[in-house]
Amino acid sequence: MTIFISAGPGTASHSLVSRLERIFNTKRNTHKLGNGSGNIVAGFDTKSFLKYLYLSLLFKKKIIHQHFFPTEYNLSFIDKYYGLNKTNFIITYRNIFDTLKNMIKWKLKRKHTPLSFRTKEFEPYDIFDSKEFELNLLDVVLIINFYALWLKINQKKLIKNIMFLNFEDIVRNDNDLSSTLSDFLKKKISLDNHISENLWEKSDIKISKNLEEFIYMYCKSFSDIDFSLIGIKND
Repeated sequence: MTIFISAGPGTASHSLVSRLERIFNTKRNTHKLGNGSGNIVAGFDTKSFLKYLYLSLLFKKKIIHQHFFPTEYNLSFIDKYYGLNKTNFIITYRNIFDTLKNMIKWKLKRKHTPLSFRTKEFEPYDIFDSKEFELNLLDVVLIINFYALWLKINQKKLIKNIMFLNFEDIVRNDNDLSSTLSDFLKKKISLDNHISENLWEKSDIKISKNLEEFIYMYCKSFSDIDFSLIGIKND
């Protein structure tokens, strides 16, 4: 069995992965090719390839974790090495405005966001400062496209085994999540809800009117995708 946690930024996915590692007695791997924008393309570097071989030899259950964009190339990569129909995709999501508030906080502390285009020489927000928007719109657009791709794939039923998990359900710490995952994975499991890792709590940072209007305008460009899952209501 392969479980692929494709995580929207700040969706408590690290906590979920750690709980599943405990349940299935296995270790996570990732196929991102670097931090930040390295999530956009899936592949192998030396470390992840060696870990892939190690996990394939010693563990029946595999867990993959990253901000995975389901492009044609990336899905072909997963199909080649794991089999799409043998992979259980769990997409973790969150209200887009809560996500962006935490990205602003992340930017202020670390000078980058989870999907930023980064270099070794400087951080992205060392050279970017906008009076109109709190974030580089490229970071915002990448997150919206991440969800747009997964929502469209689910709408067209292009992947056999797929489910969406809300941030609120992961952090609620009740038995409903264990029951939901048991049904999806077809295995009775009981998560240790005390395990918490890299959790982005809700932030009281304000989002500017300019950024809010841009988000609504941009989401409306996807005429056949319902973004209500991430807090964008249809008119």
